[in-house]
Amino acid sequence: MSYKNVEIDLVNMEVDFDVGDEKMDLVGTCNGLVCLGSHSGRLSIVWNPITREFRKYLETEISNSFGPKCLVYWGFGYVSTGDDYKIVRLCMNTSSHSLTVHVYSIRLDTWRVINNDAYDISNMSYPMLIRTSGLFVNGTLYWRLPEAICSFNLESEKLDIFPPHLEVMINTPLSYVTFSNMLFVVNGCLSTYGPCRRGNDHIFTILKSPEVVEQIIVPKDVAGLMPYAGILIGFTRSDKIFTQYSRRRLGVIDLSLHPLNLTPLMKLGGRGVTEAVSYCTSLISPKSLSYKNV
Repeated sequence: MSYKNVEIDLVNMEVDFDVGDEKMDLVGTCNGLVCLGSHSGRLSIVWNPITREFRKYLETEISNSFGPKCLVYWGFGYVSTGDDYKIVRLCMNTSSHSLTVHVYSIRLDTWRVINNDAYDISNMSYPMLIRTSGLFVNGTLYWRLPEAICSFNLESEKLDIFPPHLEVMINTPLSYVTFSNMLFVVNGCLSTYGPCRRGNDHIFTILKSPEVVEQIIVPKDVAGLMPYAGILIGFTRSDKIFTQYSRRRLGVIDLSLHPLNLTPLMKLGGRGVTEAVSYCTSLISPKSLSYKNV
C-alpha cells in the first residue's frame, strides 16, 4: 500500500514460491528485501516483491533437533561492515530453559551456532501470543521475549537480555516496559507502545538516543480502538502514524491534531492473521547476495 495525503494505492504482490506444509511468518524488511521464516525454524526466504526474485534457505541439521518444546524467533538485517545480510534464528527451549542463537550469513552461505552454552531463562514464562519477529534498528535486532527484551548486534554477534542502553526507556516517568508493551520502529528509533503508569491513556515511548526518550500520549478513546497493543507500522513524512488497529484494518493517527484521533484507511481481505511492516522498494536481487552466486 502506498499512501500519499489521502490517496491510497493498493497493489497485490503475487507470490511465486511454494512453501509446502511450512507455516510462515513475515520476519521483516531491509533495503527493499523481505524475509520470511517458518514456525519450524527450517525454512527462510529472502524475496524482492518488485523484481519477484527470491532465494530459499533450508536448514535441517540444526532445526531437526528443535522438537515440540522449542519456540523459534527470527530476525533479518544488513551489516555494512562486510556488506552482508544475516538471518538470525533464536531457539527458546521451554524444557531446558535455554536460549540459543543461530546466524546465517548470506554472503558466506553458512549457518553458525553463536551460543552453545545458551542463556538461562528459567525465570521466564512462555505465553504464545507474542510477536516472534525481531526489529532491526541501527545494526541491532530486538525481540520482545516473555518478560524480557532481547537484542542481538549483527556486527559483534553479541546477545543481550534487557540491554543496558534500554534502561532509560524502561525507567521513564510515564510508562515502563512490561509484557503488555510491544516493540516497534518509529522514524528509525526503537519504540514501545502500552498503557501509562496511571489512568487509561496509552503512550508511545521513543528512544531517540541512549539518553533521550520522547513520549506521546494516546488518549483512552483512541487507545480503545487498538486492541492489539496498537500494531505500529511507522511514520509518514508528515508525522502521521500508520497502525494496524484490528486483525485486518489499517489506520492513521495524525500527530498534528489535538486531541489525537485515529482515521480508518482500509480493511484488508483474506483470512487468518495479517502482519504489516513498512517497506521501501529497491532492485537488489536476492540471487546476487552470496559468494556462490558471484
